[in-house]
Order: sequence, then structure tokens, then C-alpha cells
Amino acid sequence: MKSKKSKKSILIIGLGKFGRYLALKMQELGNQVMVVDKRKQKVKNLQLKLMIYLLETVQMKRF
Repeated sequence: MKSKKSKKSILIIGLGKFGRYLALKMQELGNQVMVVDKRKQKVKNLQLKLMIYLLETVQMKRF
């Protein structure tokens, strides 16, 4: 019997090397990800990377 994967809501505190990687991987697996970091630029950079990833994913699904 195949188990159905459920999407999770995940909070990641800190966008160092590990936090950034974890946020991207969890998003890639279809989870809802919220990140918190005291450095606003880190959050903005990750937000931009996620938007680019989502656009690329949508474009790949079209073909």
C-alpha cells in the first residue's frame, strides 16, 4: 500500500549555510516553509531564489 505524503508547515530559524539549504530542500519537497533571520538581506535573497525556483518548475511542467 502506497502512503500519501502530507505537506508540512516548517519554520526555520537562521539562514546560515544549513538553514538556507534546509529551507530550499523542504520547499522542493512541497512543504510550506517560513524562515526567520535577523539579517533581512538573507531573507530577501532566499525569497528571490525560491521565486526563481518556482518559475522554473512551472515552466518545466508545461513541456
